[in-house]
Amino acid sequence: MADDSIAWTSFRTLEPNPYPYTPMTQSILERGVETSSLVAAVPPDVSPVTFHRGYLYFNVAELHRQLEFFLDLPIDLLIRYFRDDPDVDLDRISVRPSLAGIKQLMTTSTGSGRAILRGLTIGRWLPDRPPVEDRSDPELLALLDTHHEFLSEMVGAHVVFSGLAEAYAVGTERSVPGGPSRRRVQDLVSTWTDSKTAEMARWAASLETDEQREAFLERFGHRCPREMEIAVPRWRDEPSTLRNGSARPRSPPADADTDASADADAGTLGTLATTLARIALYPGSLLERLRENPKNEWLKSYAYLRDALLEVGRRATASGHLDAPEDVFFLRFETACRFLTDPHSRNHTRASVSRAKRKEERNRTYSPPLFLDETFQPIEPKPTDENDGPMRGLGVSGGQVSGRAITARSPEEVDLGDDSGPRILVTEFTDAGWTPLFFRIDGLVMERGSLLSHGSIVAREAGIPAVVNVENALERIDAGDPIVVDADEGVVGPPET
Repeated sequence: MADDSIAWTSFRTLEPNPYPYTPMTQSILERGVETSSLVAAVPPDVSPVTFHRGYLYFNVAELHRQLEFFLDLPIDLLIRYFRDDPDVDLDRISVRPSLAGIKQLMTTSTGSGRAILRGLTIGRWLPDRPPVEDRSDPELLALLDTHHEFLSEMVGAHVVFSGLAEAYAVGTERSVPGGPSRRRVQDLVSTWTDSKTAEMARWAASLETDEQREAFLERFGHRCPREMEIAVPRWRDEPSTLRNGSARPRSPPADADTDASADADAGTLGTLATTLARIALYPGSLLERLRENPKNEWLKSYAYLRDALLEVGRRATASGHLDAPEDVFFLRFETACRFLTDPHSRNHTRASVSRAKRKEERNRTYSPPLFLDETFQPIEPKPTDENDGPMRGLGVSGGQVSGRAITARSPEEVDLGDDSGPRILVTEFTDAGWTPLFFRIDGLVMERGSLLSHGSIVAREAGIPAVVNVENALERIDAGDPIVVDADEGVVGPPET
C-alpha cells in the first residue's frame, strides 16, 4: 500500500468478503462507519470507506492516518490502558479497559487519539435472542431500532480496527526475525492474541458427536461463513452447514526446536530479536483483540437483527409486498422498517427488489481488484515471474509438511476425500466459516493474510504449518498436486526429486 497511486484497498485484503454485499448489509455498514466515534476526526469531505460494485473499500490515506494516531500513543500508556486485558462480558456488550489507564490516556493523548479510544468503551445491555413472531409492529420496530443503534456504534469500530490491525501487521511482519527463533516468535504471537478467534478454534477442534456440535452451536451458533453479510444464514439456523471436524493425530515437526536449542543456535541475537518482536507486535495483538473480541459479541446482535428482519420479510410477504421473506435483504434497512409504519406500494417494492437482484448478479460476475485509484479504476499488480519453482510467502505457523493440495475458494467447495495422507488446503483467504476444517487438514497456503489474520491464528491453534501471502497460489497449484509447505522459511513448492 506504499504506492502513491493507490487510493482504495479492498476489504478482502483485511476481512474476507468473497461476494458483494446486499443493500441491507451496505446500509448497516455505511451507518456504522459514519456514526462511529472512531472516525469522528475525519474531515467532512473524506469518506473512510466506500462501496464499489457491492464490495467494501478502505480509504488508504485515512487508514494510515488512523493508524498513525493510534500508534502515536506512548507504549507505557497502552500497557496501562489494557492492564485489565480487554475482553467482553458474555452477558453484556462491554469492552473492559483499565479505568486508571483511561484517565491517563484521556488527559495525555491528542484529540484525535481520544476520538479513537472512545470506541473502546462502549457498554450496552442487550436482550438474549428475542422472540419476534408474537410482537406487534411497534414492538418489532423498537427491537430493530435497538439492535441497529448498537450495531451502528460497534460495526464502525470493528471496520476501522480491522483495517488498523491488518495495516499494523503488514508493517511489522517484515521486521519479525527469521532464523532459528522464528517458531518462538510465532508462538509468542499466538499467546498474545488469545482472542475469540482462537477460542472458537479450540471449541471447533472436535465436532464429531451431537453433544459436541450442540455445545459449539450454543457458544458460536451466531457465526457462519461470510458472517459480515446479514443475508447469510447463521450456523444455528442451518446446522448442516457446520462441517464436522476432528483433530487428526499429528507428528511433531522434524526440526522442532526448543527454546534452549534456539538460543544455542541464535545466541544473544535470538533472545534480543524475540524481545524486539514482542515489543513490535504488542500493539498489533491489542488491535487484534479489539477487532475480534467485541466482534464475536456484536455478531450475536447481528444474528438477532437478522431474525427481526426476516419477521418483517414474512409480514411483507403476507401483505404481497415481497415474494419471499429473504427478499427483505435486497432493501435498505430504512426501507424495511417502513413496512411497519408506512410501506411503499407493492409495485414499487417489488421493482426495487428486482433491480437489486439484477445488480447483485452483475456484481457476482465481477472480480474485484485489491486496489483502486482515485477514479475507481483498478490498479493491476505487477507481473510476477511465474515458473514451476518454489513460491515465497510469509510463514505464520511454523513447521514443514508434504501432502496433497486441496484447492477451494469457499468452505463448501472443500473436498477432503477419503485418503488418510496429509492434506494441504490452498485458498485465497479464510473466515470463521472455515474454522472446523483446520482440524482435518495438515497444512495451509493462502494468497492473502498476515500474522494476525484469521487463518494464521487458527493454524497456530490447530498446530499446522501455514504460509500466507503466496501470490497466485490458486493459479499455480492444482487440486491433487503434491506440494511441500515450509512455514519456517515461508516457502511452498513441489517435492524435491
